[in-house]
Amino acid sequence: MRRRKIIVLLVFAVLVVLGVSLFLYFRPKPLIQEVHSCELSQIVYRGKEITDKTVYEDVLQVLSRYKSRASLETVHSYPTENLVAEINGNDNGKPFHIVLGETNFKYEHAGGFLQKIMDGEDLLDEIEKILQDSN
Repeated sequence: MRRRKIIVLLVFAVLVVLGVSLFLYFRPKPLIQEVHSCELSQIVYRGKEITDKTVYEDVLQVLSRYKSRASLETVHSYPTENLVAEINGNDNGKPFHIVLGETNFKYEHAGGFLQKIMDGEDLLDEIEKILQDSN
């Protein structure tokens, strides 16, 4: 009887730890951690590279207001015909790539898991306004 209680308690503890881990993994997280610790290396808007550094700062400010949620999907390749903007950078020493268009997501490296951007259409609208003004 005592052994059975121990097993039940262990199973319960494992389920609680698993549940908390999944909750923490899938909860919304900021798209970028902090503006001052983030650096953009490239912005491509409708096939044209944007080089104006003041635009980079404006884009960072917008990115800091949005969140993403982890997904179990992995990044392999994505269609570029409906791609509006691609933003590459470094956040606290970790590279990131943000893809905006028909689908809106962030990933760290090819083959890795992607993060779906919450309110991605709104983010795309804001980014597009900034980038259109720079052209």
